[in-house]
Amino acid sequence: MELQRKHWKRLFVELILEAVMLVAPVSLDFLGVAGEYLLEAGREKTEAVNFA
Repeated sequence: MELQRKHWKRLFVELILEAVMLVAPVSLDFLGVAGEYLLEAGREKTEAVNFA
């Protein structure tokens, strides 16, 4: 009985890891795009301040 529960626990952990591996590249891309957008917005703001 205990052995079976450990087996299920291990399967569950492996399933979570697989899901993370699938989602990680997408979320990293999203973070990269969001970071670039924030940098661009910050750059425009400093240019506007320098211009004024």
